[in-house]
Amino acid sequence: MEKFDHPYFEARLLSDAALSPDESQELQRHLQVCEACSQLAIAWNQVRAELRAATLLAPPEGFTQRWKIRQELVRRQQHRRQVLVTLVFSVGGAALLFLILGLLALPLLISPRPALLVIVYQLTTFFSAASDAAEIARTLARAVGNLVPPTLWVGLAVAAAGLLIIWVAAMLRLLKTGRVSVWNDQRR
Repeated sequence: MEKFDHPYFEARLLSDAALSPDESQELQRHLQVCEACSQLAIAWNQVRAELRAATLLAPPEGFTQRWKIRQELVRRQQHRRQVLVTLVFSVGGAALLFLILGLLALPLLISPRPALLVIVYQLTTFFSAASDAAEIARTLARAVGNLVPPTLWVGLAVAAAGLLIIWVAAMLRLLKTGRVSVWNDQRR
C-alpha cells in the first residue's frame, strides 16, 4: 500500500507548487502504478502546452469604456433600489407608527379630561419630588459642611484653583503651538 492516497497525487499533479525530491519520487512511482493518474498527467501536460501556445487576444475596441459605463449603470440601479427600499420601509414604518399613535390618542379625542388630570398629577408629582430632592441636598450640604473643617475647604478651593490654572496654561500652550484650533478647520 502506498504512503499517500489517490486524491493527494491528483492534487500534486494539478498544482504549480514545486515538489520536494521525495514527493517527486513518490509521484513518479504512483504514476507507474496508477493508469488514471498517468492519463491525467498526460492530459494536463497537453493542456499546459496548448495554453502556452495560445495567443492572447486583445479586447474589442472600446471594451473598457463600455464596461465602465455598464458598471456605473449597475451601480446607479443598485443605489436607486436601495433608496426605494429604504423609502418604502421608512414611509411604511411612519404610517404604522401614526396608526398606533392615532389609536392610542382616540380616547383623548373623545374626552380629554382624564389626560389633563394625568398631566396635572404628573407635574405635581415631579415638582414635589424636585422639592424633596432639593431639601435633601441642602440637609446633606449642611451636614457635610459642619463635618469638614474650614481649613480643608480652603485646601480644596486652592487645589481646584491650581488645577484650573494648569488647565488654562496647557490650553494656551496648545493654542500657541497650533496643535489645537479654536476656529473651524473647514474655512482654510
